[in-house]
Amino acid sequence: ISVARNLISAFGRVAPHHDYFFTVPPDLGYEKCCQLAPQHETLVYQHRGLVQRWIWETFSLPQIVGEFQPDVIFNVANRGLASPPCPQATLIQDSHLFYSFVHFGAISQRERFKFWYHRRHLKKSLNATQLLFCQTEVAKERLRKTYGNGFLIKLCPNQFSLFATAPAAAMAEPEPLRPLAGKFKLFVLTRYYSHKNLEVILQLFRKRKSALHDVAVILTISPDQHPNAAKLLQDVKRYGLEQNIITVGALRQDELAAWYRHADALFLPTLLESFSGTYIESMSHGCPILTSDMDFAHGVCGEAALYFDPSSVNAICRSILQLKGDRALYRSLVEKGRSRLQSHSETWDEIGRGVINGLEELVMGN
Repeated sequence: ISVARNLISAFGRVAPHHDYFFTVPPDLGYEKCCQLAPQHETLVYQHRGLVQRWIWETFSLPQIVGEFQPDVIFNVANRGLASPPCPQATLIQDSHLFYSFVHFGAISQRERFKFWYHRRHLKKSLNATQLLFCQTEVAKERLRKTYGNGFLIKLCPNQFSLFATAPAAAMAEPEPLRPLAGKFKLFVLTRYYSHKNLEVILQLFRKRKSALHDVAVILTISPDQHPNAAKLLQDVKRYGLEQNIITVGALRQDELAAWYRHADALFLPTLLESFSGTYIESMSHGCPILTSDMDFAHGVCGEAALYFDPSSVNAICRSILQLKGDRALYRSLVEKGRSRLQSHSETWDEIGRGVINGLEELVMGN
């Protein structure tokens, strides 16, 4: 959502002379972004469930797109049309599409079928896709290994969201953090998804509660996000871990700066990412990073993170205690994060211009 909103906004600024037809879901802030393009039409549509989505993508959407008579189609929802009326490009952000199922976490058969369906749809649409965008070199390599070399791939990196800025007055310590004074506070910024590996946090404190008695983890999940989210939060109470695992629910983007500034570290034990914008945001706010020893994390963070095996409670505990007890390491990670930001220095307007250039080249080549 954040990437799409920032890209759409950038299109209106860097290429206002083009005609745009946007199809977007409601209530996520897209409509305001679309209005930045002087010449645009916007169709707001909400599908509900796989069947309705299949009907929409297979029958309704192709007809609507055809009526607009586009020169090029740019898909930001990870797959394109099976029979587009013109050249098309697709931005792949969902890492489920190019990592193996072992990275997905504990998923149900229904979720497994959903991911299989999305992969099948993408593979089918690639026969009529001339250009792919992805966010990192790691993702680019994995896409090649998964789907072959029959298409051009360009980078469309992530960046600090323009919607996450906040005035100085909003930097005060958030109220839920105040009772945690004296504790080492780990900020886990995510909705609930199986691949985020949040259950390992419960295991961590059940097994190493004594060693981590002065450590608190701040979760931003809520029980309505997934049945397993509700179970996780119930288990926190069941095992008496409310003093170590604190839940604050979903946060708005414009609230995040204060949480980064007043947390001691970003903590992401995730098994699967494409380009987590939380890494960039954390570096921007001087918040050191504790995260999984995985290729996607190394690709974004480089030396600006302390890595651990996300499947090992002991390894995670050692990393937390290492960062907590070593101020020189702490300061080093903050400085390395600031330096690492130089390799992620493109603005959203520059990123948007890069995408527009790719689309224009695609049209001129056909």
